[in-house]
Amino acid sequence: MGFVECLARAGLAAGPAFGAANSFVRVSGYWVYLFSWIDDITQTTLLENAPQSPLIVHDAAAVLARLHAVGSENWDLSLPPTSASPFSLTPQAWLRHAGELWSRARLECASRKGDEHALAVLSDGEEMASKVIAGNSSFFDASPGDRRIVHGDFRPGNLARRDGRLCVFDFDLVSRNRVAVDVAYAALSFAGVGWFSRTPDWATYDLFASAYRKQSGEQLREDELRLATIFCALRSLSTSFKPSQVLPRWNLLKDVYQRFA
Repeated sequence: MGFVECLARAGLAAGPAFGAANSFVRVSGYWVYLFSWIDDITQTTLLENAPQSPLIVHDAAAVLARLHAVGSENWDLSLPPTSASPFSLTPQAWLRHAGELWSRARLECASRKGDEHALAVLSDGEEMASKVIAGNSSFFDASPGDRRIVHGDFRPGNLARRDGRLCVFDFDLVSRNRVAVDVAYAALSFAGVGWFSRTPDWATYDLFASAYRKQSGEQLREDELRLATIFCALRSLSTSFKPSQVLPRWNLLKDVYQRFA
C-alpha cells in the first residue's frame, strides 16, 4: 500500500512536500510531520546502500539547503524550540544538560565490567568539552533568534533516490536549531562517519559543506561551521550510552578537534 493510501485509511490529510501545519501530528508520543511525496517506499533506493559519488553528495547538500529554506518559510513555528532527544540538542540545550549526559554515560559504562578505559575516556572528553566551551562561549550562548527549522538527522540512511530524485524522510528529530549544526552533522555523516564511529573522509566533508554554501546562497561562516562540527562530535561522545560507542567517538572527537580547533 502506498504512503498516501495509508494516510487516507488513517483519516489523515496529506500535506504538500516539506509538510504543512495540518500535517504535524502526534504519533506514539512523538510530534512528527507527515509527508506525501514518497507514495511507495518499496520503489526507492536508500542512499546508504548506494555509492557516495560527488554528484550524490552535491545533490544531497542541495536538498538540505532547500529544506532549510522551505522549512523556515512554511513550517509551523509553534514547533517545540528544541528536540527532546539528547542526540539532537542545540548547543544551548546541550550545555544545560551536559552534566547529566556525561554522568549517565559514565553510569552506563560503570555498570559493565571491563569498561574502565571507557570511563577514563569519558572523563577526557568532558575535560575537552570544558575547554571548548570556555573558549567559545558565544557559540553556546546564542539567542533563540539564531535558530531555524532543521532536520536533525540528515544522513545517507534517511535519504532515498526515486525516479532520479532524492527525497528525505525520518523527521522525528526536526526542531529549531542552528543551521551550522545541521550542516556539520550532515557533512560528517556523508563523510562516512556513520553513527559517529569512524574517521571522516575530509574531502567529502569539504565537498558537502561547499555544495551547501553554493546551493543555499548563505554566508555560513567557516568559524561557525568548525565549532558546529566539534560540537556534533562532543554531543555524540556525551550521549555514548553503550560502552562500545565510547572509544570510536572519542577517536572521532580527537580527529575533529585536531583539524578544527
